[in-house]
Amino acid sequence: MDTKQRGIQKIKLIAQAPNNVFIIHYSCESFTDKDDGYSPRISSIAVKDFDSSQAYSFSIHNTAEIEKISRGEIEKDYDNLEKKMLDKFFVFISKHKSKIFVHWNMRDTTYGFQAIYHRFEVLGGIPVVIEESRLVDLSKVLSNIYGPGYVGHPKMEKLIDLNGITKRHFLTGAEEADAFVKKEYYRLHLSTLRKVDAFSDILQLQIKNSLKTKIHPVVARIKGWHEHWLFQLAELILAVIGLVAATNTLISIFQ
Repeated sequence: MDTKQRGIQKIKLIAQAPNNVFIIHYSCESFTDKDDGYSPRISSIAVKDFDSSQAYSFSIHNTAEIEKISRGEIEKDYDNLEKKMLDKFFVFISKHKSKIFVHWNMRDTTYGFQAIYHRFEVLGGIPVVIEESRLVDLSKVLSNIYGPGYVGHPKMEKLIDLNGITKRHFLTGAEEADAFVKKEYYRLHLSTLRKVDAFSDILQLQIKNSLKTKIHPVVARIKGWHEHWLFQLAELILAVIGLVAATNTLISIFQ
């Protein structure tokens, strides 16, 4: 099965069991501007049930409110608050390990599930690890289906704009980094929630085959034909016929 077919198959599996799918995203301290060598602190995590649209959130500012800590004092007790936030997150994960988690580029130790696991371990926790087979990178799936040039960069923002999805409370990566520096944790929280909503909308559009991309539908269909095994078999047969014809021509020349 080629990459395009694998991408299509993942979308089909999600469409067949939407009640088993969660959309997940998180916000954190800048991982590009840090110069202390430590992992970026996490400020909020949002999880959305794809079927019911119920959202679950885990955030620094909510944890601080429960602990009766003012916004101005959060930074002084950040490690403790982050640990408590992640404790709740991993309790939630332990109850839903059988779900499929759809995400956007959460693939490595810089930004991704491994980064969350690592951060929790740094704070003294033991993370609940989600099986790799249950993680679906929506960005990669769309690239597999349409090709890497299906939309411009930054892909997330361009795709949201192209499909007319609301960007209310949406923050770019640079804006999120700035919000963290300014201790605007609530803005980060709202942006995280907005993004899981946007990913849910994108996934719904893809399931309905109505997602707008920069790839013309006719081009996409031709590409799909080209990757079909029957088309490839036909190409091989034509290549063999061409080779035989060329061989016969050479034989006739030298006879």
